[in-house]
Amino acid sequence: MSGKCALKDGGTAENSVAKSGNSGADTAKTATRAGNTGKKYNTRQRDVVAALFCQSRGSCLTAREVIERLSVGDEPIGEATIYRCLARLTDEGVLRRFVADKGDAASYQYNGCDEQHEHFHLKCVKCGRIIHMDCGFMSEMSGHIRDSHDFVVDNGKTVLYGLCGDCRR
Repeated sequence: MSGKCALKDGGTAENSVAKSGNSGADTAKTATRAGNTGKKYNTRQRDVVAALFCQSRGSCLTAREVIERLSVGDEPIGEATIYRCLARLTDEGVLRRFVADKGDAASYQYNGCDEQHEHFHLKCVKCGRIIHMDCGFMSEMSGHIRDSHDFVVDNGKTVLYGLCGDCRR
């Protein structure tokens, strides 16, 4: 998959983190500091983190997985910077954050352009894998719950637990 992901600030994140090490400096939009106006500004590190998620569309990554991928290479990004970038990208709506269970690490996913898109999550109780379930049946189920039980399900926070195909084998 190649191309660019649109960011909510009007910028783009190139769909490749590995152009020169992990820096993405040649591909990611880099803005200049906003001076003393109090405005937040884009950094190369923020754009590299956004590009990693763009490249991993449809997948969830924990902060630890992001750190493992971006703490090596020609221009490694430090842990604290990655945590700040994840928080900011989540605040900006570029990433979605969810925690499946108390005590579990938060997972982040590229939000893309469709803010209305919701899907259920399946979590393997053996290996911890998160699967995104986006199918018509679950939409029908949500509609049934809404219409018959006067309750609206928050699909993006709904997690069904079980065993993934790999762990069942």
